[in-house]
Amino acid sequence: MDKKRVSKKMIQENRMRQYISIINSSEYKQQLTDMAKRIVKLSETAPNEATIESNFDCELFAFFRENFNSLGFEYNPIKEKAVSTKRNILKGRADTAIASLIIEFKQPKTLSNDQQKERAIDQISEYMLSISSDTAENIHGFVTDGVNGCFLQ
Repeated sequence: MDKKRVSKKMIQENRMRQYISIINSSEYKQQLTDMAKRIVKLSETAPNEATIESNFDCELFAFFRENFNSLGFEYNPIKEKAVSTKRNILKGRADTAIASLIIEFKQPKTLSNDQQKERAIDQISEYMLSISSDTAENIHGFVTDGVNGCFLQ
């Protein structure tokens, strides 16, 4: 192997060690807990979906900057990612896409009963299926009203 490849590989391995060290630290876990509490508190009184989404973004921008910018990771979400659903004639838009994660935000308190939760899961599932047909990556989904949420894979 030439020196450039060896150097690049060593840099990547060092970044991975730093990343693993960060996410395994008790400080990181406490930051996640504190961030989740702030998001829930803000979401409980949020007047609409856009406010919930904005609160998430503000928290995640700061969190990524503090923890991962030095490793070259940034929080750069794609907003309103267009997706064509198979069951509906209409095209949908996922609220946020970050790499292989799709996030769908819901109006405050709209995940309070089983029927609402099922509709939201169906919606994000359709988005995930549509996007996964365009890529070889595993797609993950998260649907939330800021208080309640569900991860899908």
